[in-house]
Amino acid sequence: MPIPDGATRVTYQIMSSSVEEPFQVSMAVELGGADMELIDGAVKEAADLVLARFQEAYPGQRSVSTTRTYDCSLRGDAWPTPQQ
Repeated sequence: MPIPDGATRVTYQIMSSSVEEPFQVSMAVELGGADMELIDGAVKEAADLVLARFQEAYPGQRSVSTTRTYDCSLRGDAWPTPQQ
């Protein structure tokens, strides 16, 4: 998925709703500048590794959900509207 226009932050979450041993891993990174794609890709690789290691350790034993969320800031129209 390409980084959405105006993205300022990306958060990857890996969660288990296991009653016995619930867990949540959250990786949030501020985005900006020329290295946004590189940083986002590196964080995704780290999240993929955490998920793979968890699945190797507990094959088929727990239900795991994942999310990736981009926070965006888009400049709106001028407010209040300038007087003409």
